[in-house]
Amino acid sequence: MWFEQEYMCGFVDNGVGLFERRVVEEAMDEGTQPLELPSRWRRP
Repeated sequence: MWFEQEYMCGFVDNGVGLFERRVVEEAMDEGTQPLELPSRWRRP
């Protein structure tokens, strides 16, 4: 698993993430617009 992540650029679910990979992939939708949040560092 480590070799695949480091050298093969593989994204694997190692069981220690906050969300399972399946949940994140199912939540992705091309029709969803990004949430624009105000930033203190952005110049007007």
